[in-house]
Amino acid sequence: MKKLLFASLICLSLMFSGCVSIHKALANNGRSAPGGQLKGYGMVNEWMTLTDSNIDYFLKYLSKSGCNMTEIELFGREEDQWINNQSKIKDKFDTFIELARYYNVIVFVDIANQGDTSIISQPDSFFQGWLNFINDYGPGNMVVQAVGEGSGSKSQNWYAMTENTLTKFTLSYNMGARPTSAPTRYLYIDYHSASIPDIGPNDSRIMPNTDSGILNEMQNGGVMGQTFITDKVVQFATPVIAQKRSVNLYGYYHLSPDKNAMSTLGGIK
Repeated sequence: MKKLLFASLICLSLMFSGCVSIHKALANNGRSAPGGQLKGYGMVNEWMTLTDSNIDYFLKYLSKSGCNMTEIELFGREEDQWINNQSKIKDKFDTFIELARYYNVIVFVDIANQGDTSIISQPDSFFQGWLNFINDYGPGNMVVQAVGEGSGSKSQNWYAMTENTLTKFTLSYNMGARPTSAPTRYLYIDYHSASIPDIGPNDSRIMPNTDSGILNEMQNGGVMGQTFITDKVVQFATPVIAQKRSVNLYGYYHLSPDKNAMSTLGGIK
């Protein structure tokens, strides 16, 4: 309901020039490109399974929890699950970005995952098409990463294409699982922590992320896909936040939002 009201208000404000598509209107009215400390939780590889109303509920709760970012993978480690559903990705992305801007949540967009061979095998023209699609939304409330755990010439080329196309966007870098440096063009370095003590060097750009085997340590039952253990979230995130760095909880195979993880992370000062 709020989403429809928000859309109507945008259209009304543009009535004298003609009502443009919602995402293009938001490209003009969305907030500026993000920067600074991010605290995030995301249903990274399952966000597209949410209904529109559940996306609204999730982002509203996230924004009230004290977190300010969520991560999504357009093409995660799902092999052919999403490559054959590209129209669904576009529809869900439109809804997700619209509502994220409404609730002032930063969306960390990881376009491709190196582990998904069905994506990495695609030609450069495929990737360029998705860059053009994202560019059409404008940079507000987005951080974009070309490839997660990228390696090889294909990933390097896709990073270069991202730099050349998304010239006004905030970008993140993740060549290899745990990079500790990146070209100056990248405001964030996505660091996939191997264990709870492993938060990488104290560098303002390095953002520890639980996208790795650390999830076996941090989630209930030692099984990826389960909810996060509160004490483990505190143990992992507290030193990062104390260093005024960004931190992200990767909700691997979370089919519903982990409210406790969001509230716990958001409450760490």
